[in-house]
Parts: sequence; structure tokens; C-alpha cells
Amino acid sequence: MSFVDDVDSLKTKLHLRDMPTSLRIGLVLLGAIILFILFQGLWQLTSGDTHLIDGSAQSSWQEGSEEGLTVTQAEAAQEGTEASTSQPARLSVHVVGEVANPGLYEVDAGSRVQAAIDAAGGFTNDANQGSVNLAREIVDGEQIVVASKSASAAGAAGAGSAGSAATASSGASGAGSSSAPGGLVNINTADIAGLSSLSGIGEATAKKIIADREKNGPFKTTKDITRVSGIGDKKYEAIKDSITV
Repeated sequence: MSFVDDVDSLKTKLHLRDMPTSLRIGLVLLGAIILFILFQGLWQLTSGDTHLIDGSAQSSWQEGSEEGLTVTQAEAAQEGTEASTSQPARLSVHVVGEVANPGLYEVDAGSRVQAAIDAAGGFTNDANQGSVNLAREIVDGEQIVVASKSASAAGAAGAGSAGSAATASSGASGAGSSSAPGGLVNINTADIAGLSSLSGIGEATAKKIIADREKNGPFKTTKDITRVSGIGDKKYEAIKDSITV
């Protein structure tokens, strides 16, 4: 059976042969409209899904980019911190007095006074090595003064003379005090050089001692020196046999 015969058979079954032409045209238009509406709805649905997918993909991409940027920034900050901590800090210290090459030097953080002395070429022959505490940790910006043997001796002699004069004055007034043993440093009269000759007493601490006695009056006993900031019982035990008042 040909295609034309199939069409005629369908028309007969649907009673289209007896249907007016205008009604046929109306049915065709109605079918076309229905198809158009279905097509339009399907297209909008497909388009909405596409936009939704695109929006989700874009949001995911933005979130991924932000997370990646945050991780990158965190890693960069961590690397910067590690780099700063891996590089040893340097301290500046001014070494003067009886050293081979007095001047300004840089040493690693945590270094001891011995490192600064070595950087300055070591002690001279006239250096009083006991005037500085070689085991003390260096503070950034400090000055290390190495006293000479002659200056230390002069300071000790001056302290002894002052002590003798004070003893003589006390004896004349009836106090009956005896003179201090020779070689001791009078903590009430010694200058910075004399005080710095004591073991563990640097220039900074010597200045504190002088400032304290000017503010609070002379020390009545050698133990009173512990009222100075930086001088505790341990340091006092180390110098008590070398000082007097």
C-alpha cells in the first residue's frame, strides 16, 4: 500500500473526509500552536538548567579560587616566618678599653661577652680580664669596657686611701674603727673603673651602683649593695671579699 493510500485510509477512519475544510485548517493550526507551546516550554526549561549549571560552576570556581588564594597567602606567610626565624639575629655591641681593636661589632644573638672580645682581637697585655664577665650574654646596643690593670690598681688604691682617711677621721672622733684591708674596692667611693674591676660587674652595673648611692646615700654595709638592680645574692657572694664600705 502506497503513502497516499495510507493517508486516505487514515482520513476515512478519522472521518476527515466529511469534515469541512475550515475545521481541518483550525485543527492544523491548533496542533501547531500546541507544538509551539510545548517547544517553548521545553526550551525555557533547558535554558534554565543551563544557567543553573553555569551559575553553580562559576560559584564553585570562585570558591576554589578564593580557597587557593587563601592557601597561597598562608603558605607565603609561613615561608616568610620560617625565613625570618631561620636567619640568625645580629646584635650590635661597642667594645672599648684594653682590646686589640676597639670598635663597633656585630655578633649573633645569644653570644657571650667572650665573642665580642674575640671579635675585637682579644685582650691587650695591660687588660684586666677580670673587669668583665666573659660568660654574660650580650644585650643589643651595649658597650663593653675592658679596664686596664693600671686603672684597676689606681681605683683600688684610691678606694684604700679613701677608706684610710675615713678610718682616721672616725678614729679622731673616738669611733675607734680600723683601716680597711688593702686592695679592697670601697663601694661608696669607687668610680666606674674601680667598680668595673670587680668580678661580674660591668660598666652598666657600676653606673647603677653610683646612681643608687647618690640617690639613697652611702652603703652602710657591703650587703646593702644587693639593693642595686642586677646584683643578687649570688653576685654578692662572688664580690663580697673584694669590697668594703
